[in-house]
Amino acid sequence: MNHFDFTFIYEHHRTFIAGQSIFEAGDPGDAMYILLEGQIHIKIDDLIIDELEDGAIFGEMALVDAQTRSASAIAFTDCKLMKIDEERFGELASQIPQFGIAVMRIMSERTRRLIIEETARQRMVQELAIGQDIQRGLLPEKTPEVEGWEFAAVYLTATQVGGDFYDFIVNPDHPNNMQVVVADVTGKGVPAAIFMASMRSTVRTLAHQSNTPADILRQSNRAVMEDIRTPLFLSCLIANLNLKTGDMTLSNAGHDWPLWVRAAENVVETVEMPGFVLGMFKEISPEQHQLQMQPGDFMVIFTDGVTEARNSAGQFFDDDRLLATIQANQNGSADELAAKIVEDIDQFAHGQPRSDDLTLVVIKRQLK
Repeated sequence: MNHFDFTFIYEHHRTFIAGQSIFEAGDPGDAMYILLEGQIHIKIDDLIIDELEDGAIFGEMALVDAQTRSASAIAFTDCKLMKIDEERFGELASQIPQFGIAVMRIMSERTRRLIIEETARQRMVQELAIGQDIQRGLLPEKTPEVEGWEFAAVYLTATQVGGDFYDFIVNPDHPNNMQVVVADVTGKGVPAAIFMASMRSTVRTLAHQSNTPADILRQSNRAVMEDIRTPLFLSCLIANLNLKTGDMTLSNAGHDWPLWVRAAENVVETVEMPGFVLGMFKEISPEQHQLQMQPGDFMVIFTDGVTEARNSAGQFFDDDRLLATIQANQNGSADELAAKIVEDIDQFAHGQPRSDDLTLVVIKRQLK
């Protein structure tokens, strides 16, 4: 309950038209308001956190702590408001005790509601932390240790749980072949994380059946399409690596093209592989790309959280900056290159929060 019949102190009022701002978050707080007629929306950023009607009071905390406003108040309809500063509040509370009691009651009820909401929020935070632990448990515990090869992986979420995943899958019947998977679910947060867990299981099952990368993507797409309730899509790149010969077969479903550092030629080549994301069309026919990694070569596979990291000006880290980082650091190890890419992204973003999950896998064939 956050309203009361304040008509007994109806005095000079001000009219606000629909859409007009009464105060903004960050404004000095020097008064409370009584809503005599109309509707008000209380917002934090673009999120409506409260909807007020006739008789509601708001902004009353400004009379207590004199802090800046923590939320904005916007007239949803044409409104009539009475503004009461600290001096006027004291006069009314002294002259009309029931006014002060009514305001105290409203503040008490609002505080009690906030305590309940904060308790629920804390419970959600704890559950998300558990979900994060579970999700990280679905990722490889460590990168593979294979003679002649180096593997590095980075996984950073935009929220507590995310929709990216990566995997290194070896079929026991074919120990010299490794399927390297990097995927990105549209969106982020809990829905993307749940979808990610489901698709990880599907991809792993198909990979253990010795399917080619194109077959895994084709059948994974069918699995997504069979669940018509799924509103999400999945981009995915799968690389089948022969650990003896360095032969690699790649197939792509709408994912960012990987970068191949060819050490002998001292070039970084974009492995162009067009393809449709999983869940968009009933049937897809992914292409396969063949190459051979030579000693000293790198393969860098990543999600768009790498190139679409933003700075405070809204600029993207973009493909050119990623390419420049790789070209400047191609003589180190896989771990060193992965760490340098993340370092350059963080320096570029300069404290800006991540707008998307970031996943990066680096493969290097060691020099003999």
